[in-house]
Amino acid sequence: MQTRFFIPGTPENMTEYVILINKPSSTELAGQDRAETYAEMQANTARHREAIAEWLEEQGDLSSEVAGILEPTAFPVLFIICTSRVAKELEHAPGVENVALSPQMKFIADRKDMLNRTMEI
Repeated sequence: MQTRFFIPGTPENMTEYVILINKPSSTELAGQDRAETYAEMQANTARHREAIAEWLEEQGDLSSEVAGILEPTAFPVLFIICTSRVAKELEHAPGVENVALSPQMKFIADRKDMLNRTMEI
């Protein structure tokens, strides 16, 4: 199952994106203790990870442009390594609220751009 979500040796045309997913409502989590809430949040993220992987496979050629979907956490976000085309299409996937370039990747891209401009001077 691990190879379905992560393939070592990410191609140059892929980068890391953050997928903001739907989270359980406060009424669904009401009355749960902290451990139960944590478990439900992590299960929710795992379900979304599986649903996104299935959606990508249903889209045909999109799944070939994904290097990996990283392990789920209790936060309503997933990290995916894919092409910009996949990131754009993911905005239409069920349960997805938003897709954005991962902050650390944006920092690296901005820094690289800054260094390139400095080298041109």
